[in-house]
Amino acid sequence: MQSATPIYQEQISALPFYITRTATDFIENGINREHGFDEYQIMQCTDGIGEFICQGKTYEIYPSDIVVFAPSIPHQYHKHSKSNKPWKMNWICFFTHEVNTITKQLMEQGHCVIQAADTPDLSSLFHSVVSILQVDSCYHQMQASVILYSMITEILARKQGLYIDVNKQTLLSPVISYMEQHINEAISIDQLSDMIGVSVSYLCRKFKEIYQVSPIQYLINLRMMKARELLTTQNQLTVKLISQLCGYADVSYFCSEFKRYYQLSPIEYQKRFFR
Repeated sequence: MQSATPIYQEQISALPFYITRTATDFIENGINREHGFDEYQIMQCTDGIGEFICQGKTYEIYPSDIVVFAPSIPHQYHKHSKSNKPWKMNWICFFTHEVNTITKQLMEQGHCVIQAADTPDLSSLFHSVVSILQVDSCYHQMQASVILYSMITEILARKQGLYIDVNKQTLLSPVISYMEQHINEAISIDQLSDMIGVSVSYLCRKFKEIYQVSPIQYLINLRMMKARELLTTQNQLTVKLISQLCGYADVSYFCSEFKRYYQLSPIEYQKRFFR
C-alpha cells in the first residue's frame, strides 16, 4: 500500500478540486459512517469483494468497480462475507468549493456506483496521484489536482456511456483510415467488415458504441466535411467535380445530401463563404 496526505496550503484551496488524502491498494476492514463523511471520496476496488451500502441500496463491489460519494451522505462498506481475500481499494478524498455541474452530474443522489467498468487507466491515475504527492509542495499538489479533475471527468464519461475504450477504437482504426483515404470511391458495409474480419452486425454495433452513429453515417459525415472543405478552399472546382471527389456519382443526390446537412445548396454555401 502507498498513501499520501498533503500538507494544507492556502493556494491549493483556491483550486476547483484539491486532494486531502489518498491511498492505493488499501486493505479495507469496514467502516460505518452514520452521518456521512466530511469530504468527497472516490474509491476503486483492486482486489477481493466488498459491499457498499448507501441510501437503502446494497452493492457488491468487485475489482474495477467504482464508488463515489459526496459529503454528509450516510453509508457503510466492508469486505463481503463470501470472499476469503482481503478487500483492497484505491481511494482519493477531496474538496471542491461548491456543488458544481460535474459533481452534480456524477452524484445526483449523493453517491454513484459504476460496476463492471474496465478501468486500468483509472488505476494508473490513482498511482500517479500518490507518487506525485510524495513530494509535498504547492506545485505537486496542483499537478495532483489536474489528475483528479481528469479522473472525475473519466468517471462521469463512464457513467453517461460516453467513454471510448482505446482498444475498441483501435479495432476500427483501419476502417476509419480506409474511409478517409478512399472517400471518392464507392464503399460498401461488407467491404468494411471484411477488412477487419468481423461481421457486418458486429461492425455496426461497435461504431454505434464508440461513435454513436453507423459506419455508413460516419462515412457520410466525412464526405460532407470534405465537400465543405473543397467548396471553401477550391472555388474553381465545379459542384459536379466536388461531388465526384466526395464519392457521389449522382450530383443531384450529392446536392440534396449537402442541403440536408447545412441547410444550403453547395452553390449557396460557397457564395455565402466567398461573398
